Amino acid sequence: MCQILAPLARRILLVPVHSERTAEPHGLGEACRSANPNAKVEEFASLQAALAATAQEPFVTVAGSLYLIGEAMELLRLSPAHRRG
Repeated sequence: MCQILAPLARRILLVPVHSERTAEPHGLGEACRSANPNAKVEEFASLQAALAATAQEPFVTVAGSLYLIGEAMELLRLSPAHRRG
């Protein structure tokens, strides 16, 4: 996926995912840098920290496992549980 998505990005933020099958951000960083040497690649300790770093960005794409997408939906208050209340 890095080879497909990284060339489209100016900035790539990598975060750990809470799953035993996850790839480490550092290893993904090397793949992203290889796929797009011009992109700024940053590693964050959490998705919450990465989202905070993009608070002023007009457009952000979150890509990864369903675990990561679910966490992003919770943090961004886009999950059905947040819509009810």
